[in-house]
Amino acid sequence: MPSESPPEITVSKTASQLQVFAPGENVTFTVNITNDSGAADPINITSLIDDIHGNLVDSSNPNLLDTSCELTVIQPFESYDCSFTVLVDGDETDVVTADGTDNEGIPVSDSANATVDMINPSISIETSTNGFDADAAPGPEILVGATVNWEYVVTNNGDVPLENVSVTDDQAVTVTCPETMLAVGESITCTANGTSVVGPYANLGTVNATHTDLDGDTADRSDSDPSHYFGAAPSVNITKTFADDSVIAGGAGSSFTLVVTNDGNVALSDVAVFDDVDVRLTVTGVSGTAGADIDSDSNVQTVEWLISSLAVGQSVTITLNFAVGSNVTEASASNTGTVNNTYTDDSGNTIDIDDEDSDTIDILVDINLSIVKTFDPASVQQGTPQTFTLNVTNDGPSDAVDVSVSDTVDSILEVTNVSVTSGTGDCSAPAGQQVDCTVQIPAGQTVTVTVEYLTAPFLSGDNYGKTGVGDDFYIRFVNGNVLEGTTKDGGLVLYNGADSTSDFSIVEGLTRNDIIFDPPGPDPSFEIHLSCSEAFEDDGYATGSGGPDRNDDPDWPIAFFAIQRTLNANNERTCGNVVNDFDVPNTGTASGTDSSGPQTVTSNDTVTITSGITLDRLQTNGKRVTAWLTNNGESQEITEIELVTWPDTNQNLKNVQLTYGQTSKIIWSGNEGLPDGGLILGAAGPATWTSGVSIPIDPNESTLRFDFEKKVATNGYEIKVKFDDGTFLGIQVSEGSDGGNGRLKLKK
Repeated sequence: MPSESPPEITVSKTASQLQVFAPGENVTFTVNITNDSGAADPINITSLIDDIHGNLVDSSNPNLLDTSCELTVIQPFESYDCSFTVLVDGDETDVVTADGTDNEGIPVSDSANATVDMINPSISIETSTNGFDADAAPGPEILVGATVNWEYVVTNNGDVPLENVSVTDDQAVTVTCPETMLAVGESITCTANGTSVVGPYANLGTVNATHTDLDGDTADRSDSDPSHYFGAAPSVNITKTFADDSVIAGGAGSSFTLVVTNDGNVALSDVAVFDDVDVRLTVTGVSGTAGADIDSDSNVQTVEWLISSLAVGQSVTITLNFAVGSNVTEASASNTGTVNNTYTDDSGNTIDIDDEDSDTIDILVDINLSIVKTFDPASVQQGTPQTFTLNVTNDGPSDAVDVSVSDTVDSILEVTNVSVTSGTGDCSAPAGQQVDCTVQIPAGQTVTVTVEYLTAPFLSGDNYGKTGVGDDFYIRFVNGNVLEGTTKDGGLVLYNGADSTSDFSIVEGLTRNDIIFDPPGPDPSFEIHLSCSEAFEDDGYATGSGGPDRNDDPDWPIAFFAIQRTLNANNERTCGNVVNDFDVPNTGTASGTDSSGPQTVTSNDTVTITSGITLDRLQTNGKRVTAWLTNNGESQEITEIELVTWPDTNQNLKNVQLTYGQTSKIIWSGNEGLPDGGLILGAAGPATWTSGVSIPIDPNESTLRFDFEKKVATNGYEIKVKFDDGTFLGIQVSEGSDGGNGRLKLKK
């Protein structure tokens, strides 16, 4: 019997795919076992083992996802197929081994393998904004409106080539890539651009690619990367505010603030603040809650403040204190503060930003005027030059500009000069009795206006605009009323300055001119004799019919009178006297204007006028002419005697002698005729003059005697006597006058 062939099996193994995509795929392997024995013996499969996945017939094998394999008997020349499914997560070549026995128990075994490659198609993307890898917010600051450049760096970081490479941006910008295929390890840069918008901006770059393996399966791969930027809208604001609506020139001063605020959306650095402060607002100090005063020009009037950093929403307050000089005039001062900055974003883009704001403060003037009018001395002699002062003080904080100082001076005080003797001012405007000065008075100071006047001068010249024969007269009563005017050319009578001619009767005669005055009130009318030869009583009442009667007119005694008589062109005579001491009240006024409006102040003072030295009559006797002098004031030195005229028949003047009491002094001696223009006796005159001769204070009369070469005439004399205080007295007896004993004096 022939021998049997040994038992034999053949195992084959196939995979459902040649490649799997990482991280792994389920692959089904098919195992075929064929009984190739030459004998007709069946083969009993006793085990089926995979060298990687283990026992293929064990359904509890954790490596198996599924299996149809089991132990079986394979008849001669027949095959057995089964499959199992496993996870392939790497390259693998696994071997399946089938073991069995024939009927005689002869073992058989065979193995087969199958290879599956795992491939890892992968792609990465890195998105950047203007060169910044800004995965996290906020990213770089980029000026609004500036160009934004995005780059998307795409890399094949897998182990197989990639196709259909494309990049998109979730903000819908157009992305351009240089190619669509990437070899293993290859990188490309895709780009996009746009314009910066305000505030935070986020975008997401995404790359997509595919790979088709050997089995024809296609894998999609993608990656994303975010990027960010912040759209910078830098802005700065300045608000200027004066602390007060107004400030007083010369007062306590005030302040203003410059509030600088970062009202943009990005932080700022080196913010510069500038304010060229009005020169009328004198800067006294500057401070701030942050920053520093850089003062590049050493000018305190220019505020230069530098804020090194200013966060979003942060404010810095700069406070400037100032004063206003007292000499600043009323005005509205407007001032502008500015702020500027150059902002540079993270990409080097720059922009200049600035702002300005103005505010206004009113400069007010506050003056406080007072005036003090002072007669010094308060009692003065008739005929003497005197002064009074108007002291105007400004106690306000501001300078008083163009203050008007005025005074309508009583005509009994004949104004001779007005001047500013202390301080600054101009008195060129006054005319006659009107004082009108414009002065400048700094705060806290006083300006003095000095008014020079001649006390109760006698009449001279053309007094009331009338010519011809008659009397000019001025009569002041003790009660303060004044009667004045002229009997010339139809007459003119003023009562307290008002034309009252129709209320008076003028009685004219060759040597007598009278006026009949009917005073207001119950007192009867009386006649006033205008004469240089008849006297009033020493209490101001008349002798005879020459004036007010003390019984009938008790309220009308005369205080002062002055008369200028004109009988013809060559016959004039002037006389007058203080009959009773009398007071002259006067008011000075100062007016100025400040911001509150006009301001007027007044001051009253009174001067008492008394009789001084009087030269009140002329008497002739033989070769002598005697003039009577009375001194009721201070002792006065005779400095000069002027003989304007004397009758030719007297011939030469020989001596002049002063006698008072029991004392006689020769003032002048010589032998002089009357030259053209008159003879002046004094230290500089001809012949011998004795200096230092004074008229003493004496209620009794003194005499001034003139000795001539021949017997003297009874009239035709004009003599003037000058004294060391600059005043002079005169007496005149003209041809045809009312007697050789012409006089105007008080009876004693």
